[in-house]
Amino acid sequence: MLTHSSLTKQTSTSSSWNTYALFRENPGIVEAGSGLRYFSFFDSQIDTVFAAMSALKLDDIEMVVSETRWPSKGDRSEIGASVANAAAYNDNLVRRILTIGE
Repeated sequence: MLTHSSLTKQTSTSSSWNTYALFRENPGIVEAGSGLRYFSFFDSQIDTVFAAMSALKLDDIEMVVSETRWPSKGDRSEIGASVANAAAYNDNLVRRILTIGE
């Protein structure tokens, strides 16, 4: 299972975290190891899995995302946990999925 703890530590103090995580227009975040620029946290996670599978020579196995979500409510310390952000995440995720490969 993938988690976002390391990336959250990099960006959670920045107001750009919600923009990046919610698929909103942003300047992107450059991954230090590869120099690749990602414009959404979802894309960076997917690419991480593909890279790991490729390193293990498992390129012929189909990947399926079975669950992803955004909290609609949370503790005060949870940045962006709201009904509005959960709706934005779901809407923008669908838009992103529909444009993969374009």
